[in-house]
Amino acid sequence: MVSGLFFLLAVAIIRLYPLSKGERYYKRLQKWYNLVEMGRWEEVKVEERFLDRKAIDSFAKKNELSELQNSLAKVSSKKEKTADDWAEIAMLSYKLGEYQKASEAALKAHEMDPVREDLSQLYFTFHSIQKN
Repeated sequence: MVSGLFFLLAVAIIRLYPLSKGERYYKRLQKWYNLVEMGRWEEVKVEERFLDRKAIDSFAKKNELSELQNSLAKVSSKKEKTADDWAEIAMLSYKLGEYQKASEAALKAHEMDPVREDLSQLYFTFHSIQKN
């Protein structure tokens, strides 16, 4: 019984405190990405102190207006688009403020592969945004 409790406690601690420095950094980087996406700039600045400047600069470059437009043009020009291509079009269009186009692309991605959870979530997220 005691060994079972010890095991459960150990599992809980491992989940709360990842053992690897790389895991901790990755979680912090993901948190930073989410804060940027939500526009929570004060918290972004706090998190940036713990991150590699190259990762921050890379993210900023990939999200510049011209980069987003180039990426959208590249994926949109494909003759045979996959569900992943449509999902990328949806995300890029959304970041560019083209919400109707994003919603339509999310629908196409979902129709191509309705079983994939990530595409379903993308579709229903954009669908709910369109209704509001």
